[in-house]
Amino acid sequence: MKVLSIIFVLLLSACTTTTTNNNKQVKEAMAYGTLTELNKFDEHIEKELLIRLYEVPNNSINCFVETHGICKYEYFLSVSTFDEYPEVDVFKLSISGKILNTAWIVVEQPDYAEIVVTYSEYTNEAYENNKALDKKLLKTELKISLDGIVENTI
Repeated sequence: MKVLSIIFVLLLSACTTTTTNNNKQVKEAMAYGTLTELNKFDEHIEKELLIRLYEVPNNSINCFVETHGICKYEYFLSVSTFDEYPEVDVFKLSISGKILNTAWIVVEQPDYAEIVVTYSEYTNEAYENNKALDKKLLKTELKISLDGIVENTI
């Protein structure tokens, strides 16, 4: 686990040279992002990639009434092959809100995955605090490879 953490830190540090905003986002993902191993879901489907989801609070949005809380999360995916010398990359998703469910789609293509993500526009805590927020459930299909991610709203 320690080796994987070091690899992830090195990988993310390579991404920090692009822009100051990316640097801040990567630091936030590493500092207080929540990690979810997506490969443990839908165990009956053979996975071609190791995919991890990082959930990072978006503190720039305030939707709470007379208090503060997390309205939305931003998300990053780390993607790795299972090769002897794995290829790796990290991508920021355009999804913003709270992911509620992920479902893998059966695909028989090397180093490629498709996942359907169901999410709400805001966190449950935001909906409980601010009754004026519209409750929306959204779905996005992620087509994932080491070349990038294509996000299609369903």
